Amino acid sequence: MVIDYFQELLRHAAERPDELVLQSIREGHRERMTYREMVVAVTALASQLDQLGVQAGDRVAILMENDHHWVLAMLGSMSICTITVPLDPSQSSNKLAETVEHAGCRVLFASSAFADHIRAIRAKSPGLEVIEKRNPDAPSAEDSWTRALEAAPSGQWPRVPPDADADCLLVYTGGTTGTPKGVRLSFRAVLVCIQDTTGVFPLSPLDHILSILPLFHIMAIQASALGPLYRGSKITYLISRDPQRIVRAFGEEQVTAFLCVPLFYYQLRRRIMEEVGRQPAFRQVVFRRLFRLSGFLRRNFGWNAGKLFFKPIHARFGPTLRGFGVGGARFAPEVAESLHDLGFLFFQGYGMTETSALSALTPMSLDGGLSCGPAFARAEIQIDNPDAEGVGEVRVRGPHLMTGYWRDDAATAEVMQNGWLRTGDLGFLTADRRLHITGRMKDVIVLSSGKNIFPEPLEQHYLLASPLIAEMAICSLPDARGVSEQLQAVVVPDFVELEKRGIVNIREAILYDLQAAGKSLPPHERLLGFEVRKDPLPRTSARKLQRFRIMEELKDADLQPDLVADSLPDASPTTRQIVEIIRRMKGVHAVTPAMDLELDIGFDSLERVELLVHVQDAFHIKISEERSAGILTVGDLTAAVDALTAGSSEASDAESAEWRSWAEILNDPLTQDEAALATRYLDSRPLAAPMLFLFTRLACLFAQVALRFRFKAAAQGWPERYPFVIAANHQSLLDAPLLMGRVPYRVFRRIFFLSTSRLHTGAFQIWFGRAARAIPIDPDKGLKTALRLAAEGLRRGMVLCVFPEGHRSMDESIQPFRKGLSILAVEQKLSVVPVGIHGTGKVWGRASHGFHLSPVSIHTGSVVEGGDADTHDEFNAMLFAAVKAAIRPDD
Repeated sequence: MVIDYFQELLRHAAERPDELVLQSIREGHRERMTYREMVVAVTALASQLDQLGVQAGDRVAILMENDHHWVLAMLGSMSICTITVPLDPSQSSNKLAETVEHAGCRVLFASSAFADHIRAIRAKSPGLEVIEKRNPDAPSAEDSWTRALEAAPSGQWPRVPPDADADCLLVYTGGTTGTPKGVRLSFRAVLVCIQDTTGVFPLSPLDHILSILPLFHIMAIQASALGPLYRGSKITYLISRDPQRIVRAFGEEQVTAFLCVPLFYYQLRRRIMEEVGRQPAFRQVVFRRLFRLSGFLRRNFGWNAGKLFFKPIHARFGPTLRGFGVGGARFAPEVAESLHDLGFLFFQGYGMTETSALSALTPMSLDGGLSCGPAFARAEIQIDNPDAEGVGEVRVRGPHLMTGYWRDDAATAEVMQNGWLRTGDLGFLTADRRLHITGRMKDVIVLSSGKNIFPEPLEQHYLLASPLIAEMAICSLPDARGVSEQLQAVVVPDFVELEKRGIVNIREAILYDLQAAGKSLPPHERLLGFEVRKDPLPRTSARKLQRFRIMEELKDADLQPDLVADSLPDASPTTRQIVEIIRRMKGVHAVTPAMDLELDIGFDSLERVELLVHVQDAFHIKISEERSAGILTVGDLTAAVDALTAGSSEASDAESAEWRSWAEILNDPLTQDEAALATRYLDSRPLAAPMLFLFTRLACLFAQVALRFRFKAAAQGWPERYPFVIAANHQSLLDAPLLMGRVPYRVFRRIFFLSTSRLHTGAFQIWFGRAARAIPIDPDKGLKTALRLAAEGLRRGMVLCVFPEGHRSMDESIQPFRKGLSILAVEQKLSVVPVGIHGTGKVWGRASHGFHLSPVSIHTGSVVEGGDADTHDEFNAMLFAAVKAAIRPDD
């Protein structure tokens, strides 16, 4: 095979010497390079390597920013037939130093932006020559990179005619299961992959590629550097990762193609749908109907109606865009479908470092992205040992495969067998030989039931369903008895999205989303628990999860030593006082400003309220509900206090501040705002009460006929003395009207509710909430206010109806109770009537699709007295048991 890569570059340069070929864009800064300038620069770098005595086959490492200078260094190295070793700047200095030593590198092209890495590498490889490029954001004296470029290039280019079977690249894998391995890729393998890729997705001098991918990864090297240059296309390297800046670049630079990882397209789809959700109701209806019509026309006639229907969306990407490419990880088919219905074309590839990037590719079409496509012209793909559904290990053969692993014959022999590469991926081939990937062999979770779980598509399902989750890893852990495996998740919240929505009760919000996402999954694929963590999940340089490290962290979680309690020597007086309050409440000693109140210290929503009350008392301040919603960490709380006490000398010592109980908090006089809310939700309703009572009675009559609704009260009936509380489990929006339709009018006219603020968004819902005396609770802002209003209503001799689970159950099982009701009941010595509701979730619940006829029953249990419990937790357990005992179907 003739390696004509450099001849093609020289041909393009001769035909269009002054045409733009490479450019890098930073905010406020743009560097452009023509073909003539590129050839001169690369030849000069090759001359510099010659002068350093570098020979063909030597290793040259690159540790630079993700811009066109990186490409110049690689081409300079390739042109004298050295072996290029890309380095990942995100790795630790020690890891990079070990990689350079293991590869035996002679030269390092590096940017001064990575000065710490350079020092560590030099210390481990003292004979290494470094050609250093100064950081463009901090120019200084002339550097070795500049001297090399400005020196007069000599000799021909390329210096050495490449041997097709000589190594061209030495790319270290990310190490998803441990130590990274160096993948040896020959000139033949690299060029075959380029030729076969551009045979499926042709490129020409008319194309302009936008790149944001890290150039140390093989996919970016091929698709955002070597491949486009071979076909004469222009390349723009955008340094920014801001989605809005990326989209703006499409139109400004007249981009024709863009390749990225699936996550970018997930975010793109979410942003489009969120923007649609902010439009007026009429426009949303029009969008949904056009969206369905576009999908129908695409699937049945192959028409791209979406590009016509949604012109404003496509206009943002400019008039020249041919389509999107996706690779690097599994692409969720449902996202591909929806983007196709919006009119976007896709191509998707399958491959790995060991296959020089790709082995299969779908052509750019309205079906691209729904599979990995057929094998390349010079590649073969087979499924080894397929199961009954045709799923087995994917094996690949062809001239684009690696030569082997650098200095690791045993690892090479393990994956290369009779010319076939064992990929470790599981997949199947359709009748038309299109490849579908289902997961990784090493990642498959085998439950005790024998069910196989592929975590990656399951993670994608949950991530797409919840905008509150930034990262997720699903794994299996033994249950409490150590008998069977259960699906668990490690979740990293999207703190930007949480802040935007004003959510501070992170676990509750994420649990709600996870339960909603699980309703469409079979039972064995639903999560049985999750852990929330702040730090990003461990990943490889290719951004793949290192599941073995996550599992180790989970198994060792209970063995982690406690933080050393220090005296906070640099802490401000405000921080010290706040820390003392936290220590007194939670009994923890190691508290630092960076700690998250919920995730690190364990404050639940009501404990947050209590904490803020104590802090306000200690510093004689008032923290508004809006400000409190932004308090996530100890440092946030300190900043809020400092802002409110600026210039004041009234702050008292936390040790001597009066420690207030929940009884005092609830019995304080209402503020002006709280009094206004009490007037709105707790005053009498002489017209609404009888009308709503009639409505609920009619609803019960209908339910008795259609749903065989049965109600049974406990022997003692409803209490005669007021106030009291009705507490029920929650399955459906039908629960309240059916329950209210069975209480006597003397109770009904005194009823008020604690409701979720999510149900008070539209004009009708707001009006109905006031008529029904349903106090909206925002657990992130107004929880204290809601509890104080509830206490006010009870002081007026009213009856509180509450669903202490906080939201509807997904599977009809009773969920843990929140402590708000327990605080009210214990502090005010209330009587609570437990109510068990059965069957409404099957009729119209969170997990049901539409309305279904199914038997429904409601039973009341024996009254639980708040005065019989010594603590809030004790009463919570008593009430939970009483409600659970009352949930029973009719005999």
